[in-house]
Amino acid sequence: MPALTVQVPTQIGSVDVVASVAGDDALKRQRDELEQARQKFVQAARTFQQAAEQLRLLRDSLFCSHREQIARLSVAIAEKVLLREIGEGRYEIAKIVEESLKAMPGGRNIVVRLNPQDLEQYSRHAGTGNGPAGVELTPDPQLRPAQCIIESDKGVIEFVIEEHLRQIEQALKSGRD
Repeated sequence: MPALTVQVPTQIGSVDVVASVAGDDALKRQRDELEQARQKFVQAARTFQQAAEQLRLLRDSLFCSHREQIARLSVAIAEKVLLREIGEGRYEIAKIVEESLKAMPGGRNIVVRLNPQDLEQYSRHAGTGNGPAGVELTPDPQLRPAQCIIESDKGVIEFVIEEHLRQIEQALKSGRD
């Protein structure tokens, strides 16, 4: 290639070397390779997203199909634990009565029915044979330990373990909190 001489009448501030035609081809090839790699990456990302969505759907499907069995098993475990705790006397009847009374919408002629042993324990805890003011305590041998029924002219509140477990099981089956 012959040498080329260029004379410029003004002073040159900077010079940029322009790539030759061969350099332009290499740059174009690199751009094409990068674009191909980008497209492969985008496709791989889509594939991973689809796989993740399929796994999520499978997980949801498995959970929903086994929800009833999971609910029954959970309640059965809770029932065994509760019954063991109650059988060993590890419950506070005073708190159960107090919480049940809070749930009562008010009213007059309030009667709290308790298992006879719980009534004895509650009376010892309260310090007298009477419950809270305006509340009559009465033994009910039909009730199990740690259960009570509160009656008034406004309604009835039952604190019965089996009923609570049934409500929990229904909530678990339906997916409610």
